[in-house]
Order: sequence, then C-alpha cells, then structure tokens
Amino acid sequence: MKALLARKRAPSTLALGGFFCQDEADMKVAYVANIRLPTEKAHGLQIMEMCRAFALEGHDVRLIVPRRRNFIHQSPWEYYGIPRSFEIVEIPLLFDFIWFPRIDRLFGRLGLLLNSLQFARGAKRAARAHAPDVVYSRDPWFASLDPRAWYVYEAHEFPARVTALHRRAWARASRIVAVTEGLRRAFTAAGVPEGKTVVAHDGVDAAKFDVRATKAEARAELGLPADAFIAVYTGHLYPYKGADDLLEACAHLRPATRVVFVGGRPDDLARLKAKAEALGVTNAVFVGPVPHARVPLYLRAADAAVLPTRASGRHAAEFLSPLKLFEYLAAGKAIVATATPSAREVLDDRTAVLVPPSDPAALAQALDALAADPSRRESLEREARALTEKHSWRSRARQVLDGLSKV
Repeated sequence: MKALLARKRAPSTLALGGFFCQDEADMKVAYVANIRLPTEKAHGLQIMEMCRAFALEGHDVRLIVPRRRNFIHQSPWEYYGIPRSFEIVEIPLLFDFIWFPRIDRLFGRLGLLLNSLQFARGAKRAARAHAPDVVYSRDPWFASLDPRAWYVYEAHEFPARVTALHRRAWARASRIVAVTEGLRRAFTAAGVPEGKTVVAHDGVDAAKFDVRATKAEARAELGLPADAFIAVYTGHLYPYKGADDLLEACAHLRPATRVVFVGGRPDDLARLKAKAEALGVTNAVFVGPVPHARVPLYLRAADAAVLPTRASGRHAAEFLSPLKLFEYLAAGKAIVATATPSAREVLDDRTAVLVPPSDPAALAQALDALAADPSRRESLEREARALTEKHSWRSRARQVLDGLSKV
C-alpha cells in the first residue's frame, strides 16, 4: 500500500487509550460521516468498525462527524466497545434542526439540508487539516471536500431518480464501493464505468462473537428457557426487514419453540407486541434494544438465527447487506434466511436454509425442520464459521483501498 502514496509521510502519532505510539501510517484517511454518533442504527457500528480496520491496517484515520445532541450519553468507544485506535473530530453545529421534534416537523427535509450545510463547511476544514490521501464517505455529496485527495464513496443505496448532481459526485469519485453486486450493477447501468466500482459486502469482528459461556450458561444469564428450541432475530424491526413475517411464523411453530426479537425502536416494538396479542402469539420474546456488546450472548443462547428480509423493493431485495447476517455467521449459527438476491450473494444451500420472502409458513416450516434435525444444524454451524473468514472488517478495509492508484 505504500506504493499508493504520492508523497512520503512523516511518522504519525495515534492516540491509543491513555498513551501514544509512533508508527508510519501507510495512508492518511479522512472518513466523513454526517451522522449522530453514537447512534442506535447499524450504520454507526459499521462506520466505527471500518475506521478501526483502516487503523489496524496501518492507516492514520480521522473520523469527522457533526456534534449533535444525543440521547445516548456514552462515548462512541464505550457504546460500540471499540478501542481508541483512530481520531474522532466533532464539528459543532450552530443549531441542530433535527433534534427538536417540532422544528424537525416544520422544516422536514429542509432541516436535514441545513444541518448538512453546517456540517460540510466544518468538515471541509477538518479534512484538509488532516492532509488526507483518501477522503472516504457513505455520502456522495462530500466528493469535493479535498480535491487533492482520492475520494472513495461507499454506496448502500441507489437514488430513485438519478440527477446531474449524482453524476457529478460519482464522476469525482476515484472509486465507488457497492455493498452488493446488485447495487454495483445499478451503478453500471447508470453509466458508471465498471472499473470504478468494487463490491465489498459488510463484515464482522469475529472475536466479539467468540463467547466463552456455554449455551446453557448464556440462557441462564439471559433468563431464557433451558429446554426450548430458540431462534433469535437481532436488529431493527422495520417492516422491510421481515420482522412481521417472523412474528406471523410464530403462530405456526411447534409449542417448544421460542423466537427472541433483540432490538427495535419503541414504536416498532409496540406495533409488534400489539400484533402478537392480536394473533394470540405467546412464543415470541421481545427483548428490545441492548448494547451491541450484549448481542453475542443472545446468539450464543440460540439454536438458530433468522434473516427474514422481504423482497418488497430493490433496496431490500438487491442492495441490502445487513450486519446481522455476518454476525450470525461469526456466532456459528444455523441460519434461516429469505432467498433475496442480496442474501444469495453470501449464502447458499450449504450455509443456510433459504425460504421464499414474505412467507411466514415457510419460515415456520424451516425452523421446525431444524429443531428436529440436530445434524443439519451442526452442518450449517460449521459452514457458517468457515464463511466468516472471508468477511472480516480488516479484509474489507484492504479490499476497498487496494490498488487505488490504478483507478
């Protein structure tokens, strides 16, 4: 990677906990993220993990975020359980138009734009002060923060209507990282040269899911039944994620099975709980939001993990690379997943039980079949662990920057 540098760098100083170490960084990376940090949404974890992976690969990393009001009072390091291996710079906002509900309702999308304009001005100064070789962002509008640096845009969605502004931002990018092959094809169809795009599915820190507790100990700690067949779903409960379908599947499951929902916003939790009551479902357990560091214990307690994504639109069907999928793999779980095109990019019949999307009865049948077949579960668990090796964050960090000078 040192061959990528346009100029030699002096040794950089990185803050690591309470001490400093001197090391020559391969590249200076400014990661610009217009998000509230920490956030309960998955993109916050993904961004922090990528910054850590860049740092572990020897790069000098500065994460630039807006300083916004936050109901989460922990630091990002505490909230995500990530060691201090890179710098976080917060850009003050004169006024947070999104935080106050009445103002947010009044301004709507304009409030988001006003916040973004405030952030962009300060982010430009912070990025240039870092003198980066690479500006990296999940937001295409930060392409011009430092014209001297390579710009890498990591895409997680595709616009419903492509405008001249989109094309200008894509043209400025040295590379576009698509999280699925389906998303890469969308960019290619829109005229982005194939050589400019690279597919990099999301990743996982497998070490976090190497839980020492036994399954029985995990269940005892979490208050889950010792003798039930337990399937776990983690993450948000948005309809396109298929949580409603999984809840409806509960009505078809054999009595000894429990489905544990970990995560979800208060409004989604209330909606699903009301639906469970209306359906007469008694075998669904709603845990609610937990610290991410707690998720591995719930997966350790499980016999299976469920990815019930709907194919209700291109985003869900083709563009989605859910972190939970890679966490299920790292936890070595037998996976039941809906056979969306994006899921099939990672999974096949050896690594998961694949069922049609939006089919609660098929989900229930697959879970009941796994409950009755321990040897099938063991086979899926072995394949899941083997597949994890391909999806580490560090491997992904190398992939998205490798050979950048040749673009």
